[in-house]
Amino acid sequence: DQKIVFPNLGITLKLLSVKGNLARIGIEAPSDMPVMREELVDDSATSLAPYVSRELRHEVRNSLNTIRLAVELFQRQVEAGLTDKAQSTFLKLVQQLGILDRQFGGAATPVASATEPTSRSRVLVVDDDVNERELLAGILELSGWDVATAGDGHEAIEYLTSHERPDYVLLDMRMPRCDGPQTVQLIRGNPDLADLTVFAVSGSDRVEVGVEGGTRGIDRWFSKPLNPASLIQEMNRLPA
Repeated sequence: DQKIVFPNLGITLKLLSVKGNLARIGIEAPSDMPVMREELVDDSATSLAPYVSRELRHEVRNSLNTIRLAVELFQRQVEAGLTDKAQSTFLKLVQQLGILDRQFGGAATPVASATEPTSRSRVLVVDDDVNERELLAGILELSGWDVATAGDGHEAIEYLTSHERPDYVLLDMRMPRCDGPQTVQLIRGNPDLADLTVFAVSGSDRVEVGVEGGTRGIDRWFSKPLNPASLIQEMNRLPA
């Protein structure tokens, strides 16, 4: 067994075995830290303590999102027989748990397969965090989507004005150069892009961001850590 210990979190992660399209991951955690299957966890289970600073809360949500995406992608890659890629994803998972472990070195401890689209639909993922961006893109690609990525709002607008329109834009809110709210304004202010379906995917609180909803703003808000199955289900449900 490969075993990695995260002392500040009190968590031990073990890659027990990978055989064909079956992988076993073991998690040892303190008795007061529940470890549950994703479908059994409601939003309140991953809420952070109110006394944790706003900045740390945002950083931790991003870390949790990366971990959640890595687990989802790892599972899908193993099921698809992509062993080498699955091993690479597992290393990213370990790396992100290390980051989260360091974040909690001085903080209080908080702690479904989607149907493929009927046709090969297109989505643009916009996030300045490379790990989160690549992991989410990998999950979407394995779910049958054509995926393009951008590192911030400027790159997103450049892509949108020079390529075929995607069916969806998945937009992080806090990014350098051109953030989420600015990008939404640029999209809605362009007659050729104004009716694009834009989903916010953010570790920030919606009230703090202050972005509008509806036709002048975002169509849906998804909080980090993201549930990829719920996102994909919603993308398959709505007409693009």
